[in-house]
Amino acid sequence: MKCYNCGNELGTGQFCLRCGADVSLYRRIVRLSNSYYNAGLERARLRDLTGARESLQKSLQMNKRNTDARNLLGLVYFETGEVVEALCQWVVSKDLQPENNLADDYLKQIRDGRNQLDTMNQAVKKFNQALTHARMDGKDLAVIQLKRIIKQQPKFLKAYQLLGLLYIQQEDYPKAAKVLRQGLKIDTGDTLCQKYLQEIQGKLGKNLKEEEPEKTEEKSAKTSAKMSAKSSAKSTAKAFFAPDPPEKEDVVMPPYRETPGGMRAILWVLTGIAIAMCMYQFVILRSKNRDENVQINQEIAAYDSKLADKELEMEAMRNQITELQAENERLSETVGALTGNDGSGNQYDALLGVVSQYLAGESSDSEGLVAAFSKIDETAVDSEAYQKVYAVMKEHLTVDSISDIYEEAYNLYKNYYYKKAIPVFEECLQLSPDHVDSLYYLGLCYEKRKNPEGALNCFQRIVNEFPTSEYYDNAVKKVKALGGTIPETTAATVAETVPAEEAAAEGEAAAEEAPAEEAGAEPEEGE
Repeated sequence: MKCYNCGNELGTGQFCLRCGADVSLYRRIVRLSNSYYNAGLERARLRDLTGARESLQKSLQMNKRNTDARNLLGLVYFETGEVVEALCQWVVSKDLQPENNLADDYLKQIRDGRNQLDTMNQAVKKFNQALTHARMDGKDLAVIQLKRIIKQQPKFLKAYQLLGLLYIQQEDYPKAAKVLRQGLKIDTGDTLCQKYLQEIQGKLGKNLKEEEPEKTEEKSAKTSAKMSAKSSAKSTAKAFFAPDPPEKEDVVMPPYRETPGGMRAILWVLTGIAIAMCMYQFVILRSKNRDENVQINQEIAAYDSKLADKELEMEAMRNQITELQAENERLSETVGALTGNDGSGNQYDALLGVVSQYLAGESSDSEGLVAAFSKIDETAVDSEAYQKVYAVMKEHLTVDSISDIYEEAYNLYKNYYYKKAIPVFEECLQLSPDHVDSLYYLGLCYEKRKNPEGALNCFQRIVNEFPTSEYYDNAVKKVKALGGTIPETTAATVAETVPAEEAAAEGEAAAEEAPAEEAGAEPEEGE
């Protein structure tokens, strides 16, 4: 016995002499495993293979390195026809103990007897087919297949169990009992065979009792036939030696002819052929058709699965096509924006033209430059670079030209050219929307041109947006005069204003309108 920790040979003590490990419990486990092995060996000698398998499995649970128990368990499996389990046990045993192992001999015999292994594999395949037939209501084919398996492998215990069960289902209890007893000869402790025999024990007794009256009837029939034969023989002897009776009318007996033996044999052969054809038609062909139907159903299910997969693939491809179309449209819009299909290219060109003129120093024609810039749409192109360039140019052009434009508009206003001053003031507001001077004088121009709505819009905006402007008070008065609305804060401020301040504001307004009085009458239509 070797130490489980270091592999050193153990002595008689409770500790390992090399590593000092406590091996007392280990010794008990090994002894218990060996005792289970001995019990399994005794049961195997008595052909109780089921009990031997249970004992050997417990032995391996105690000590998985017990190669003797593992080799014996493989032999038990091999004896009952379970070749795969036997090979597994022997391969594991050889892995645990590579040298001086009986598993080498067992595996070598299996390799040398290649035909025997192939036969075992074929028997296993046929058993699986028979099991399938039994589940698919092809019990007759299953019985035939199992008989062939038992003929090839007389120790295949599972085949005996299944065949006995099929005979029980067919209520052929004598055959079932015979097959199950043959299985018990292989493994006397097989619980399934014992259970099936117990189930049919009472039914076997009934069948025997039913057969006994039939046998007694047959015996009585035979004895009566013998007695009648003896009596007929005695009567013929008496008639032969008796004197002749008086003459009577002759009785004509019809001739008796026996059927030739050859014709009877032919009839029996034809009857057997007809029965065989019926059996073939109703049993074998039906089973084949059932197998074909099962195969066809399986193929249909496989095709359905493939179709479902294809449908999923097609759906994914449709979604992908939709996404690609949307991406294509987006890219087309981007390309159109870059190439100017929607007019953005013209906006690019116009902006670049204004930038180039500004950088070249062509500031003498500031009105034309501003007019060209005013025609450019800021939102035409969704580009960050475009927006930045537009903002910079707007700032420079506004700073440079707002004063000139306002001055021109104011001169037109002073000279009573209100009609011409309106578009110039609007241009100034387009460049600088918060230019209060232009907004105020634009309102005055609208007022002079008899356009109260335009004037009210301008003055109302000054009241709402520019309360700190110098034009605020005049705008409030204009809004009141034109019937507009003043915020509450503005109304309170106006109410608190001193009348003198109002007079001063009116003086300022009169001063603003004074140029018109000094210059004379306003030209008609603002000429």
